[in-house]
Amino acid sequence: MKNGIIEIQIITGNAAFDDNQGGEVARILRKVADSFDTLEEIPGDLAHPLLDLNGLTVGHLKTRE
Repeated sequence: MKNGIIEIQIITGNAAFDDNQGGEVARILRKVADSFDTLEEIPGDLAHPLLDLNGLTVGHLKTRE
């Protein structure tokens, strides 16, 4: 994906963010970073849910050309 857009949205309104909001956001972003680290090229049509520590969907990651 050249000249593409990567969009990350995280909604921090549930219990996983109560005690350590920054830590939970960092944990989610680290998982995203780790998944990108294994890709040689980023797909231009990726849509992936982002999960909190409890396994609940709290956002999404999308790529587009």
